[in-house]
Amino acid sequence: MVLNFANLITPDEQRVLLDLMARAVAGQSGVLAETGRVVTTALVRQTDFVDAVHPRALAGLRLSRLRPGMPAGVLVDEPLMGDSSLMRNDVAFMLFLNEPDGYEGGELQLDGERQRDTLETARTVAAVLPGWHNATSAPGAAR
Repeated sequence: MVLNFANLITPDEQRVLLDLMARAVAGQSGVLAETGRVVTTALVRQTDFVDAVHPRALAGLRLSRLRPGMPAGVLVDEPLMGDSSLMRNDVAFMLFLNEPDGYEGGELQLDGERQRDTLETARTVAAVLPGWHNATSAPGAAR
């Protein structure tokens, strides 16, 4: 089951995240920590997310930015995450920063028990799914 949370981030936070992603590509340090701070603040502020997921703790976030034609490969989180005190990874999420009409491909493809589902969603939407779910991202191209 995939849960979608619309408007997880504000337009200002979206601009900050897109700027941080551009800086990460340029190799500037501190970007991951700042990105994590912005997204974590947004997650715990979203009462629907907190009520549905009941997060006890949030592990460090990973950034993925796909350029046109880049395949993401299989997106599988580690079952145990964290540094000193390991925590189980029961839930994963993808936060979409761009509108789907701005690119071709790039859809999140989820492998279910019997079928593959494709998810393409609007910007600022977080798709939350079980941590054990295998997911890939279709190669994309700018429109």
